[in-house]
Amino acid sequence: MMRLDRKNIIIGLAALLGIQIILVLFLNFFSSQNIKSRYFEKELVKKFNKDAVISFEISDYQDTFSIDKKEDNWFIKVKENDLPGDITKIKSYLDILQNLTRGVIVDKGHDISNETHFGFDQKSYQKIHVKTTNKKDFILYLGKTGSKRGTSYIRLNDEKKVREVKSFIASETSNQPIKWAKRNIFDNIAQEDVEKCEINSSMEWFKGGYTIKYKDQEDDKKEDFVLDPPIENKELKQYVLQNIIKNFLNLTIDDYKLNRDVYQKKSMASIKLILKNNKSFMLDLYRADEDDIGDYIIDVDFNDYLYLVNEGDVKRFIKAKIDLVKKK
Repeated sequence: MMRLDRKNIIIGLAALLGIQIILVLFLNFFSSQNIKSRYFEKELVKKFNKDAVISFEISDYQDTFSIDKKEDNWFIKVKENDLPGDITKIKSYLDILQNLTRGVIVDKGHDISNETHFGFDQKSYQKIHVKTTNKKDFILYLGKTGSKRGTSYIRLNDEKKVREVKSFIASETSNQPIKWAKRNIFDNIAQEDVEKCEINSSMEWFKGGYTIKYKDQEDDKKEDFVLDPPIENKELKQYVLQNIIKNFLNLTIDDYKLNRDVYQKKSMASIKLILKNNKSFMLDLYRADEDDIGDYIIDVDFNDYLYLVNEGDVKRFIKAKIDLVKKK
């Protein structure tokens, strides 16, 4: 018999191992489980491109509103009103739509009694109608969050079957327009941009007025704010004026007030903000109506929107003088 040297044995074993690895990979790739897995992970809507979306309409059994793209800006269409959209929220949602997969079919839709279990009964589901420039329109029906963490139950177009997909889309889709709208009044105004803020109030907790003025402390080059007129023989709380400016600039609204005006109302407070570049912004506050979501209406001179805010937020930037000074 021919003796096999050690080198040839190693080469033969290596070749055999390589063949086995290729065979295992081949069988694994074409196994039914992996074929199903690849199917479930395929995109839900073929060739869907989030950048082609021009509108998506959200509706439930009571209301309908749409989120529309106009000249690269997003607006929330509520009846006849166009509200500015929250760009960050909307772009994040488009990413969610882009990443939707076919998921796992958990119900074929033959048993109507399962509708409630998955959240597709009439009073529970939400309908999302996505419209695009390339005619890849589609409709999603959203049920409850799925049985596993980070999943949702959905239906696509006219399908009766229920899919469980790896997505937070069920919890991230709100049927409240304000959740999609821009909620901050000011854009990109930093505290150091402010020259002064004039506050006049007839609120129950403060009747009067004062001005918070920017002052450059020449001795240590520290930027600061001072009260005008000053409160004689009183020391102000540390950072209280800075906090008023900060809270005012960061004010977020509770909702928009639609289809009404404030011409017959009495102003409860006015605030004039003047920047170092001489730009100014004027806000007037009015008592809200009983059916409003908020305690006060804010009317501004730099757009046509009316905003609703609660009293707690107003008290963060309209303070009585007694609240500005240190207690002995």
